[in-house]
Amino acid sequence: MNKKLYKVMFTGDSVTDAGSLKPVGDGINEVGTGYVSNIMFWSWADHPDMNVRIMNSAISGNTSVKLIGRFDDDVLSYSPDVVYILIGINDVRRFVDENMVKPEYQISISRTFENLSLMIEKCQKANSKPIVISPLFFDLNKKDDTRKLRDELDIGYKNICNKYNVEYIDVQVKIDKYMKKGSAAMLSADRIHPSQIANVIIADTIYNTKSFKELFD
Repeated sequence: MNKKLYKVMFTGDSVTDAGSLKPVGDGINEVGTGYVSNIMFWSWADHPDMNVRIMNSAISGNTSVKLIGRFDDDVLSYSPDVVYILIGINDVRRFVDENMVKPEYQISISRTFENLSLMIEKCQKANSKPIVISPLFFDLNKKDDTRKLRDELDIGYKNICNKYNVEYIDVQVKIDKYMKKGSAAMLSADRIHPSQIANVIIADTIYNTKSFKELFD
């Protein structure tokens, strides 16, 4: 008997993009060289008869505004069963770097929350299961402006996910645990983009969730 084919879409910004094919990477050589490719390789290694199709529609530089603008075309039009959303750090950077970004292009944290809520609503209306991944910042300094806003996003995202009964994967906790013992420079050269070590941590956290494992049952 043929197994159901599950379509899994990862979307977001450069953290997820990692050189994936545009507009959507769909296959071993198309999903980029970041954490999504790790998840794909591990899935094939553990499940030779894999019935999960992994896709990547992330685009480097995307904010929540840009992602919601292309969400229907680049995400939902592929009828994914599950959508993993990792977005928000570019919103934070635009707000923090106010001297470098024109006011009309800055994105408030409330607008980021609105955009994430809309993405979740769109997924649920389309019968796609949304799963939110925590925005990431590779610095333990809680007084850093970017880190402070990232942590505010984290709290807000958790509240939104609770409201919509959506799973929230807190990868930042695993990243922080590593940085407390090792060097943050091992995880990122610029505190934003993950190294291959960081990609393994991100992938491992997602790959070992109950919801991901259930795709192969």
